[in-house]
Amino acid sequence: FLFCNQVVRGVVESIKIITRQASLRVAEYAFHYAKTHGRKKVSAIHKANIMRKTDGLFLK
Repeated sequence: FLFCNQVVRGVVESIKIITRQASLRVAEYAFHYAKTHGRKKVSAIHKANIMRKTDGLFLK
């Protein structure tokens, strides 16, 4: 989930909530989709360089 809030005009804050269980569901779906559609690879796109905790958890 991503919650966004405009604090004042031109300033926005956001909170990204991620769980290990949800990350596993996404990964399992991606591999299932790849297998059923004859794909040989699955790619993960992330921004772990700036979102170390949330996207880092997804990569693990």
